[in-house]
Amino acid sequence: SCLYNGKARNKDRLVTACLRIGAAQTLFTDVAIHAAVKETVDVLRLVTESKVKFVNAVLRRVAEKGRSMLNETSPCDNLAPWLLDELRDDWGDDKAVKVAEAMVEEAPTCLTINHPAQSTEEERRQLEQKISATFKGRVLPQGSIQVPLSGIKGDIRSWPHYNEGLWWIQDPSATVPALALKSAFQGQDLSKLHVVDMCAAPGGKTCQLASFGFSHVTAVEKTQRRGRRLTDNLERTNLRDRCSIVTADGTTWVPGTASSTNDDTTIDDDDTNDVAAMPAAGILLDVPCSATGTGKKQPNVLRRDKSLGNNLEVQEKLANHCADSILDVGGIMVYSTCSVLKRESEDQVHRLLARPEGSKLETVPFEPGEIPGFDNAIDENGWLRVLPGCHDDDGDDGINIGGFDGFFVARLRKVA
Repeated sequence: SCLYNGKARNKDRLVTACLRIGAAQTLFTDVAIHAAVKETVDVLRLVTESKVKFVNAVLRRVAEKGRSMLNETSPCDNLAPWLLDELRDDWGDDKAVKVAEAMVEEAPTCLTINHPAQSTEEERRQLEQKISATFKGRVLPQGSIQVPLSGIKGDIRSWPHYNEGLWWIQDPSATVPALALKSAFQGQDLSKLHVVDMCAAPGGKTCQLASFGFSHVTAVEKTQRRGRRLTDNLERTNLRDRCSIVTADGTTWVPGTASSTNDDTTIDDDDTNDVAAMPAAGILLDVPCSATGTGKKQPNVLRRDKSLGNNLEVQEKLANHCADSILDVGGIMVYSTCSVLKRESEDQVHRLLARPEGSKLETVPFEPGEIPGFDNAIDENGWLRVLPGCHDDDGDDGINIGGFDGFFVARLRKVA
């Protein structure tokens, strides 16, 4: 047993990890079986000899019987039973199976290009072509560069143009919330608008907003650790001077200085406090969630606990607080999740719109062609829902957004 008094022992955790790695190499890679077994056992032997024979025997059994057993499984087996049941309740049997099947496919690597705010269309096209040619990739309809699965490998810090800050890794679905916020202000002078990126780390959406040319971006992140990662990404992309980074609990923070919120709030830019105190014309609220839409990249999220911790409570508190205390009347709030679950996404927005008290909001629906390539994701509410594996090819480009992360985006205007 890998349990001792109800707790896994460190040595047993290592045994479990070795078995998983060895089985994965044996079943899913081109590594020779004898090499996979030997390398795994050698790693274990560095720590303990007591389980070497056991691990060796299990892996050889996997090599002998594993592939035939694998053929008897279904992609649905990768999902926690509660998650599969909830997907069926939310989307029906067919889509639930398609989501499960999509989650076992390798996730594409996509780059968001750091276009200067004042770039002309020709300058944007030239930079996209430059990055695309470098990575032998293709430009997607909404502007991402998709890198071939057989493309550049290794530490991304060694990839071309990384240190120049010309790009950052971001799933195409994850680019939609910031694009939706920018699009809502079409025809307006962005250089006069202050926007807030709530729950901002690691910073892909913040970088997008800063690159669009808004007057200022206030990025709010609860922990200093995640805030440091956000700072690093903004500095690498040369967008740091356009942002204030606030370390605060987003359920209580309001624009202004630390003294106007709570003792745990810090703002790292004293000279931009006046800007951070301006009413927010726009808020991008990408709430903490189950991340079940990112199962290709993070398979562990497909086996998480049904309770989702306190996510639902925090999501509702954030949405209510942003609408009531941060967003200016007439302003735009984009609510988004990387979840495939309605209770974190559609249900939360329905609840927000139906509140008997507090600020009143209305949907600003997505229009066909507004987010190129994502027309098939617009739902009956005018919101945008990406379900992995559940979308047909969109347009002449043959881009199937069902190959990207699962995502939900709703755009709302504060009317009172």
